[in-house]
Amino acid sequence: MNLAALKRPSSLARSGYESRYEKKMKILLTILLCVFPSLCLAIDNPDAPNYLVEFDNRIASIQKNINDNSKTTVDYSNGYKNLENILEKELNTAYQKLIDKLNKDQKEILKQSQSQWVSFRDKEFEFISNNWNTQRFGSSSAISIGDYRTQTIINRVRQLLMYLKNYS
Repeated sequence: MNLAALKRPSSLARSGYESRYEKKMKILLTILLCVFPSLCLAIDNPDAPNYLVEFDNRIASIQKNINDNSKTTVDYSNGYKNLENILEKELNTAYQKLIDKLNKDQKEILKQSQSQWVSFRDKEFEFISNNWNTQRFGSSSAISIGDYRTQTIINRVRQLLMYLKNYS
């Protein structure tokens, strides 16, 4: 496409030319947005805190500690219980930071969403406990239970932090 042909003249005395110009601009814009869809996305503020990376680093350190220092099933179980307690605090912090950024209607929707997520989490934990039990998986079931439970919470914290990123 000849970009010189898209140059808008100083005088648009001919109405037919204006419509051709606008048509060409719409086509060019459509092509650009199709070729470069990232132009449609918001630009992140590089000075804003990156809560997601900070969270991932904190949790990775704790998970590494569990894996490096656990010698028995009891060690793993205690490590995952400790991680779950930490994650509940992280969840509450992420939720509170996000809700503080929202307007009244958005807050109400998030409260409902979180309430439904808590119900989902409880049912998920019930499924995990009923499926990964010592009868079916032996003593390693405690490791699986701890890992699945903590991953459920990690996923929600990460989701809330991704939402929060849009408000920083």
